[in-house]
Amino acid sequence: MPTRCGEPTFVGPTSYLTRCHGGGSCGSNGEMKIPRPRVSPLEVSDDRAFARPGMSRPALRMLPIAVRAEGVRRAGVVGGAEVALLDNVTLSVPRGRFTAVTGPSRSGASMLLRCLGGLDPVNAGRVLAGDVDLALLDEARLARLRRERFGFVAKERDLIPSLTVRQNVTIPAGVDGRTTDGAWVEAVLETTGLAGLQTHRTAEVPPSVWVRIACAKALVRRPEIVFADPAEGSHRGEVVVPGEGIGSGEHEGWREASRVVLPLVLREAATRLGPAVIMATHDPAGAARADTVVSLCGGRVAGVLSNPTTDRVRALVAAGEDGAGGEETPA
Repeated sequence: MPTRCGEPTFVGPTSYLTRCHGGGSCGSNGEMKIPRPRVSPLEVSDDRAFARPGMSRPALRMLPIAVRAEGVRRAGVVGGAEVALLDNVTLSVPRGRFTAVTGPSRSGASMLLRCLGGLDPVNAGRVLAGDVDLALLDEARLARLRRERFGFVAKERDLIPSLTVRQNVTIPAGVDGRTTDGAWVEAVLETTGLAGLQTHRTAEVPPSVWVRIACAKALVRRPEIVFADPAEGSHRGEVVVPGEGIGSGEHEGWREASRVVLPLVLREAATRLGPAVIMATHDPAGAARADTVVSLCGGRVAGVLSNPTTDRVRALVAAGEDGAGGEETPA
């Protein structure tokens, strides 16, 4: 039972019990049930590497985990030989946090995001989205989960140049047949820096704005988790509308804009809108924008860094390549 007015107590898989501030007007004995998030409060981050400066350990423990890899292994064929693309990877990504996964070429960062996003199956271990084991879902249910709970930052060819910025952003919600929440759309546009550009045609804005539009498209359906991998193309589960896309000739502009703008926008999205955000990158400066940096090397976790800077990310990746590994946590 709660000990103070308004203090919640977990009473089951779908609700908390709390005392009413109105002295009992909401139910007998002054108690009422309120909905709780779909993620169990027991699935919380206990990894101090994910703490913000000054965050207390109790507050850290109450960060709900959006997606988790447990002993994940994924094999693939490289140069005709089977290799371990991911080797015993365990990783938790809390909501409201921005996590960057980095490492040298073929480190496994892109493959990790694909497995966490339900785009590729794992050979061993498991991936949990909240309390859902992705391996237990058939393809139809997995596709539905991706649509409803995941957001993927797609590439420039998924933008339609003849549409306005706002029209491109709201395409995913419209294709799903959902009623667009105007207040949420405005919050997304504000967070991604597009509030003043809504009526501009997409063809008339620079590549840096295309990146912001792609981020806003990933956020417009209120995802619990946003995945961003500038090196990857479109993902199954992301809405792609056939038609005139921005051409591949603009790819270089998109790539440079992604390197600079994408980490900035994703940091704002995690902080202000609350999803878990995970990005694969080889750029130390971009990774340093995250709350936490996870370094992979040879498909294994080589180190975890909190409160990153560009120089510390470089050192972490170099240590992983040298086989030294490394992990830093806040004091």
